[in-house]
Amino acid sequence: MKRLVHAPLQDKDIEAADTEELYKRFAELCVQRGSHEDRFRWIAENENLVCDSCEANNEKCHAPASSGSIPRISCENCHRSQKLLAPCSRVRAERKSRIMRKLDITESMYDSLSERYYQKSKPKTSRWAAANSDPALLFDTGSEHEHRGNHEPDRSSPLSPCVSVVEGGHAELRDKLMANAEADHNIRFSESLESNQRIIERSHEHYCKQMSLFQENIETIEEDIRTGRRSVESAATRIQELAWEVGDFAQKCLNVNRDLRGLAMEDVLGMMTN
Repeated sequence: MKRLVHAPLQDKDIEAADTEELYKRFAELCVQRGSHEDRFRWIAENENLVCDSCEANNEKCHAPASSGSIPRISCENCHRSQKLLAPCSRVRAERKSRIMRKLDITESMYDSLSERYYQKSKPKTSRWAAANSDPALLFDTGSEHEHRGNHEPDRSSPLSPCVSVVEGGHAELRDKLMANAEADHNIRFSESLESNQRIIERSHEHYCKQMSLFQENIETIEEDIRTGRRSVESAATRIQELAWEVGDFAQKCLNVNRDLRGLAMEDVLGMMTN
């Protein structure tokens, strides 16, 4: 029985496999955000960096305060305006610096991988649209047009007077901006979910501590009644006040949780519609 002999991998095959693995890692990092330590360090090192939007609008680019539990990369102006199609360029700069450091790649390699990532992020067109890229062919249904391909379309089409050739550069720029905005929106969405979840957890901890204090107050009132330090009428009044405080506090906690979960759902809907 003959044994199969596999040809050794050529250098180009190994290089292709390494490149594919590198791109896979690059794509994963594009939708991740850096650790808190990395973000704090980047903010400190780039405190005077002016984003593209502030520079174009001749505005003062305020670096975000780096004392919060979740450090924000975007500047104050971009954060307040919540720009989706043109997010703060500081976010892209931080991501570029982080990915280049983690993958140990040069700037030219990053640009090459980034271009490939944006190309893959483009909206996919249908096979019909790909075969009929000229809008003027939408109304060409006769057999004489079936094999026309990319030749001159029939000028009897009602779209023909309005059809203009779109420069490829404009389309590529638009697609790149949309893909870039989608990646930045995913990062902001992840940050929003984490921030909301932490606030909810802190709210729950505060709720439990406060309820324990209420319980201790009630037990103290009961002890005062038994020892005669407080009258029944005074105890009833104080218990009623505590009941109102408990109800008001519980409602505030409920509102905070509901509002935060509602904001998270709005982000989800925003991702679905954008």
